[in-house]
Amino acid sequence: MNKLKRRFVLIILFIILIFPISPSICLAQEQLAGVTILGANINPPAGYGCMTGTYTLGWTGDWPSDTDRACAGSGDETGVNGAITGSPDIGTDYGEGGSVGLKANAVNEYITYVDSDYVSGNSAYTIWLRVYISAIPTGNTRLFTLYGDATNYINAVFTNTGNVMATWRSGATTPTAYGTAVLSTGTWSNVGYTWDTPNQDHAVDTNGSWDEDLNEITTTMSTDITNIYIGSESQFSMGGGEYFQVDKWAIVSGYKASRPAGW
Repeated sequence: MNKLKRRFVLIILFIILIFPISPSICLAQEQLAGVTILGANINPPAGYGCMTGTYTLGWTGDWPSDTDRACAGSGDETGVNGAITGSPDIGTDYGEGGSVGLKANAVNEYITYVDSDYVSGNSAYTIWLRVYISAIPTGNTRLFTLYGDATNYINAVFTNTGNVMATWRSGATTPTAYGTAVLSTGTWSNVGYTWDTPNQDHAVDTNGSWDEDLNEITTTMSTDITNIYIGSESQFSMGGGEYFQVDKWAIVSGYKASRPAGW
């Protein structure tokens, strides 16, 4: 009987060695993606810590152990690392409903992402941000900048009337778009800016509908966007102790494009 058992075991081992692993075993291995073993993450799946839906680049603050890392909508599992300037607060105290957020308390508190074909000033894109302001600023306070150089950029500011104004600049040409709705203080709001350079259009959304441009885009950028700044880059005019927060943001291809599904 013992000899028969040994022969049986040898036959089973021989079958395992000469036949390929079954698809079901491969599937089980794939399902281990994202599992933490002895403190190490094994092959995080695409979208790890990221919102779902269609976008080119976005941020939720939920990338494990790396709150400034943004997510490439292509599913790149390495994400896009951010570089923090100044001392913005980043953590679960500053996002909506306990999620990670960024809080800007002073000028030049922001995160930089180096653009790698995620956005262009000479095409059609939309950027969305989920924001909170503690008070109406006394002057222009920068929310974001999409930067090519000193005369080629897009930015948006909170104004001293509580509106959002966006500027698309190329050289001496600085067309603006203006959100007619005043942002409420002490609550979270969606802010969107969209542009379609070939068709000379841009608009701001602060109330669930798009407010068309005050001045049309009439040229193209001679230097396209290379850096994305989220936060109070170069402008902050809020009173002592006042601030604004960003819970998440996303860049979406297309004019007046919708927010990602996972927003």
